[in-house]
Amino acid sequence: MIKIADQKNGYTLVELLITVMVLVIILSAVAVIINPLKRKAQVEDYRRENNINAIMVAVKSYIFESYGQMIKCGDTEELPRDNEWYCIGTGLCMDTSITATECDLNPTLVTDYLEELPKDPTKNSDTDTGYAIKRDLSNKISIKAFNKSKYYPKDELILESF
Repeated sequence: MIKIADQKNGYTLVELLITVMVLVIILSAVAVIINPLKRKAQVEDYRRENNINAIMVAVKSYIFESYGQMIKCGDTEELPRDNEWYCIGTGLCMDTSITATECDLNPTLVTDYLEELPKDPTKNSDTDTGYAIKRDLSNKISIKAFNKSKYYPKDELILESF
């Protein structure tokens, strides 16, 4: 008598579908945990913080080394003491909340204190860096980044000094 072997040579369609579904669930959970867009936005925010700090250190160094003389916008004009935001760069800000003109810090800070003016990670323009500077009535200087992401833990990305 001939015996018929009762062997399985592979997987059934149901087994394959279940395996694929489990892998899809695991991979989608990992993608949600990692969230690359959020990580990219956080890295850009940290770059903005570093850029603001670099600009502020350069401003402080200029003021210290020039014996208290205020930073200049352009070649001659001192940063106004009117508590208004001025775009850092040579053109008008693309941010709609800023109505003031530009404050070109290139002649004052670049080469002696900075290699170049830092730019927002999402911008590639010399005219609009994505940052602004203001001086209030008590001579306190503030520097602000406009393009913080929704993941940034604070309401605004501003560094104040003096």
